[in-house]
Amino acid sequence: MGATKGTSVASAMSRSLFRYELKRKVLPTFTLNGIRRLRWILTHRLSVFVGRTIPGVGWILLANDVYKITYHTLVKYNRIVMPEDRVF
Repeated sequence: MGATKGTSVASAMSRSLFRYELKRKVLPTFTLNGIRRLRWILTHRLSVFVGRTIPGVGWILLANDVYKITYHTLVKYNRIVMPEDRVF
């Protein structure tokens, strides 16, 4: 309730779990206000910070995993095949 359309499950759950608020707005968060508009705002609520940060960290970890899997697959493939069949 009160969340914008497309709010992540992590954000919704963190709002119910973390109720701590700081006195000043010091926690940086990023919101996607439309497809091309990434907005940077400060918040004083820990739940908002955690809820908006967790999905971003997840995307970074996913991209890292895809890179590592691709890199190691190419290296192993290039070790197995003949020199004229190697990639890169």
